[in-house]
Amino acid sequence: MLHISTDYVFGGGLAQPLAETIPPRPINYYGQTKLEGEQKILAQHQSVYIIRTSWLYSAVGSNLLTSILAQANQGKAIRYVYDQISSPTYAGDLAQAIWEMICKLNQAPSQYSPGIYHYANEGIASRYDFAWAIINYASIACQIIPGLSRDFSGLAQRLVYSVLSKEKVKHTFGLSIPHWQESLRHCIGKLATTIVNVK
Repeated sequence: MLHISTDYVFGGGLAQPLAETIPPRPINYYGQTKLEGEQKILAQHQSVYIIRTSWLYSAVGSNLLTSILAQANQGKAIRYVYDQISSPTYAGDLAQAIWEMICKLNQAPSQYSPGIYHYANEGIASRYDFAWAIINYASIACQIIPGLSRDFSGLAQRLVYSVLSKEKVKHTFGLSIPHWQESLRHCIGKLATTIVNVK
């Protein structure tokens, strides 16, 4: 059984890549419910692979990328925080990694230990960095203004630092993980192609 979870099971108090062995300490309701889901699945299944990821985005649906593009295309300056750090993760890369894991598990299931694994794109960024990269790669004339988390009242509490360590999944399954900037360029290029085809 494969289950997708999140970096939000952590508390974000450590400024180092978060390994699977670090005890979770969620700081909001979303993280708490995701942790409870992990615990129930682990208790009910002997062979389960939980994959935690972070800042997931894609060219479709409602996510951080499409939200930033929608705001930027309005021609107004937008603000994003620079004191929240993680690894933006392209959904296409996560799907490819899961497929590779499934293929290897089908070929030799006894070689791979069930448990928790972390997967995110390589590299780190703040939400401000990610927003700036998006409008730069999409060639949109829009001003991105940096801000602090405390300047955004009314939002759910978010992790300050949630960079996931991928050493376990890379060593166990031999995965090659792209850098977030490379994957973002690919995703935006795919999005532009989709828009042209629709028109």
